[in-house]
Amino acid sequence: PRELVERCIRAGCPRGGVVLDPFAGIGTTLQVARDLGRAAIGIELSRKSCVMAAERLRQEPPRGGKHPVASSAPDGQVAVDGGHDREFGEEEGGVR
Repeated sequence: PRELVERCIRAGCPRGGVVLDPFAGIGTTLQVARDLGRAAIGIELSRKSCVMAAERLRQEPPRGGKHPVASSAPDGQVAVDGGHDREFGEEEGGVR
């Protein structure tokens, strides 16, 4: 739930800090971090979940006018970084 994630981020990461979510799933933590003015790095093994997280971050406008942050995907998938799409290939060391 967003409320639980928000409470944890506010307690453990200062504004302008970086949130690391090594089990990003569909990106709830990344989205909440973005909305709270924190950068975020998400790692997820499931290709399907990575695609869903990237789409969700692209489609849902940030609350409070914040900018998108980082969401990493396995090689060959789209990553969201500052609002621009970028392809990650094997030669670039995509997240596994």
